[in-house]
Amino acid sequence: MVRDKLPDAKIGFFLIGFQCKEYTEHFLSTCAQILLVETLSDGVQLEQYFVNVISQPIGINPRLVEESRRQDEVRFWIDELSEKFKNRRIIFARDKLDNVHGVRQKLLAFETFLQIFPEMKENVVMIQIATSATEQLELLVSVSDIVSRIDSLYSSLSHQPLVFLRQDLTLPVYHAILSIADVVMISSLREGMCLTAHDYSFCQDGKLSPKKHGSVILSEFTGSAAVLEAHYYQKLHPTHVSINPWDNRGMAQAIKKALDLTAAEREARWHRLYELVMHQTGTHWSQVLQRTLDIVYQEHHQRASVAVPRLDVPNLVRQFSKSEQRFFVVDYDGTLMPHRSSSGFQPGSPRRMLEVLFGLLVDPRNIVYIMSGRTPQQMESAFSTLPELGLIAENGGYIRSFGSSHGEWDAVADEQDVRAWKEQIMPILEYYRERLDDSTIEERLCSILFRYDKCQDQETAVRQASECAVQINGADKALHIRAVPVNKAVLIEMESFDKGKAAATVFKQLTAPTTRGRQSTVSPDFLMVAGDDREDEAVFRWANELGKENAVRHVFTVTVGKRNTEAQATLDRGATSLLNVLDKLAKVSVDRALPFRSFYQQPNQLPRNFTFPA
Repeated sequence: MVRDKLPDAKIGFFLIGFQCKEYTEHFLSTCAQILLVETLSDGVQLEQYFVNVISQPIGINPRLVEESRRQDEVRFWIDELSEKFKNRRIIFARDKLDNVHGVRQKLLAFETFLQIFPEMKENVVMIQIATSATEQLELLVSVSDIVSRIDSLYSSLSHQPLVFLRQDLTLPVYHAILSIADVVMISSLREGMCLTAHDYSFCQDGKLSPKKHGSVILSEFTGSAAVLEAHYYQKLHPTHVSINPWDNRGMAQAIKKALDLTAAEREARWHRLYELVMHQTGTHWSQVLQRTLDIVYQEHHQRASVAVPRLDVPNLVRQFSKSEQRFFVVDYDGTLMPHRSSSGFQPGSPRRMLEVLFGLLVDPRNIVYIMSGRTPQQMESAFSTLPELGLIAENGGYIRSFGSSHGEWDAVADEQDVRAWKEQIMPILEYYRERLDDSTIEERLCSILFRYDKCQDQETAVRQASECAVQINGADKALHIRAVPVNKAVLIEMESFDKGKAAATVFKQLTAPTTRGRQSTVSPDFLMVAGDDREDEAVFRWANELGKENAVRHVFTVTVGKRNTEAQATLDRGATSLLNVLDKLAKVSVDRALPFRSFYQQPNQLPRNFTFPA
């Protein structure tokens, strides 16, 4: 119950931040699996708004740490502890005593270290500070047994290799130990950002102690390790000694390695870590969050369905009338025509839609493209009476150019790549098809649709479909595919193309110079894009950019329905309202048409009553 409600509660925010990328990816995966929503690399796409999700690691405040280090008490403790542990190599650790921070694993590793390297027991001391947030008796007993065993086997009258304190340190003592320690060891089994490593790097500048440039032993299961790996490629430019806290012997070897690093290697690692610490500070963290939140707020305000105005039809008609070259990119399903019902019934009138499109096409100044997720064959069948219409099929996978005399299709996707990823994905889809009665797999040329609209148990179907989408998205990244939840289905397609890229390709071809080097005669000064779902947002974004760059004088992006969008305007009465708008433009085209070519009659002859022929 809590697992189901948690994502719902969190996605009520505009911005969600995590300490490391791994946590961000896990949250997005959970939202996709439980809520069956579309998740992108930067957030969760809901029907009414977009939730931005970022990973931004927190850091320390160097100014406050420096002020604390200047205290006389810090210098006193540096002198006191340096004398106490004179000629000893100090390994320092400070953790909560719980099942997450790996205190038990660390002590077992130190015990193994003393067993493997007995010559080191007189030269090394580990100072383990264990603070208790909650009392965990079983863990405390286990840790106490290890501490007692180390003391009894390896301590002498002159030296105690382990100092174990179940109490926290004052800030001056903490900074004093960080200034004189040779190694800091962090063995968390699971943790976000561990700022002990940041504090240690800052205190190892050699200003207060002869010891400097100490080594960091860091668990690979911490967010800090992930951040360092992302900032520096650890294998080529290491900043720390990486450990697996479940490998006692490996950790023991890591302790020896950290102690044996040469001065030059320690200095190189310290400089890399120090650079990151000084960049990713607490101030930087708060500034990035504030800056991101400001941007996100503006985007949400612009995209909010209540903020998107209704389409100003008179202005649209006026600018259309003035323009010399018009370019239309219109979505088919849900925009020009309502979606089919689960029983297969098609509401709306295909005849009227074709009449309106024909009215636009009678004017040679109008270039019209229809885009859809359907296959090229389905698109050709739907628009067979308009052979010169430009078509974009399978969400940008195939393009038929406007005015193409032979109806050739240009494939955007490579056929071998398509076959390769289909062979790997099909077994996954077959597995879920067998588990869901009445589910179907619709294989297209460069995409696959896993449908569950006819399943009787929709709750189970949604859960299974979400698991299917998560499994596909977590498959081999080299396949470059994505599984996107759509209306009672999961669409699997390649990442290399979408409707926006297809529209950009068409526009580039229209405006490209001719083969003789002359500028193309097609230079649209009017662009209208209409769509209704998430996949059309890429086209809206592309068209809006053309308007901002003044590449097209008049740009109109219109969404059909009420939802958050990047479109400039909305029509909230579905496909009928869009057809009414296009019909007005078609009548303007007919009234002011240049001598034109008709697809159904001889040149310079208007169609009877300006209607679509029977």
